[in-house]
Amino acid sequence: MNDLGEKVRLLREEKGLSRPIFCGDESELSVRQLVRIEKGEFRPTIKTLKYIADRLEIPSYVLMPDYKELPKRYQELKYFLLHHPDYGDKELQEQKEEYFDEIFECFYDDLPRDEKGIVDCLQAIDEVRATDNEEYGLSLVDEYLEELCNQSEFSFSDFLKIRLYFLCSYLEYIKIGQLAISKQIQLQSMFQKVCDRVEKIHTEDLFLVRDVLFAGLGSCELLNDLELFKLAVEKLNWISEKTRDFQKQPIVLMVEWKYYLRTDYDTAKQKYEEAKMMARMFGNEKLIVSLDNEWAEDLERYR
Repeated sequence: MNDLGEKVRLLREEKGLSRPIFCGDESELSVRQLVRIEKGEFRPTIKTLKYIADRLEIPSYVLMPDYKELPKRYQELKYFLLHHPDYGDKELQEQKEEYFDEIFECFYDDLPRDEKGIVDCLQAIDEVRATDNEEYGLSLVDEYLEELCNQSEFSFSDFLKIRLYFLCSYLEYIKIGQLAISKQIQLQSMFQKVCDRVEKIHTEDLFLVRDVLFAGLGSCELLNDLELFKLAVEKLNWISEKTRDFQKQPIVLMVEWKYYLRTDYDTAKQKYEEAKMMARMFGNEKLIVSLDNEWAEDLERYR
């Protein structure tokens, strides 16, 4: 327990936070409790531990006694898999497969449970997207979905699970042509929950929430839920401004044109042209082709 208290104290001081500032209004943690925790005199509850981890902007498992720093090479592989969508690029897909093989061969067995969940979800997401077959992700979705539906706050790994759920639901909808009303309500509720959390997410994790919203928009489109579509556009633009990362802005503009095609064709056409212009600025020729194809399909679907 002393190790935990010392770790909390060092991390707090590294961030330059005094105890009163760290505890805020003391509704979650009093200064007296924090002093006792840091001295090793008091064992925090799981809820308190999560609060401390949130204030330190770290996953709660980092504070566990048996936590070990993740291997640098594993962190490099994970970063690449999280930040490099392949857009159907065969060479990139093969590289990602090699990275997954390396993780499973060299690191997976020694990873914490939460990290194993991240790797499992990343691999399932890639397989579902590469094959357009939801079967590769359904076992994971079935394992986690009930728990996710009962949560109002989500961890990093939770957002990956939700992204996988959205992808699988979209492909299931495409395959059978409809979803049960209960599943539609469940989808809309989960999407709303994600939107409600956007402004509360640490900036460094917003790229993941953005990808979750992109994954859920397919289902919103099929459900013809224009209000959720409009809300998602607002959240995606907020994320772009907050992170100053405009690489995915052509996709955001694509989402916008899908909304405006139902309400204002001229604005939709303007968003389509803006999306292509930004893709050219980033030199992404594959994305330009994808945008052209998507625009043609949307014109046929909505006009």
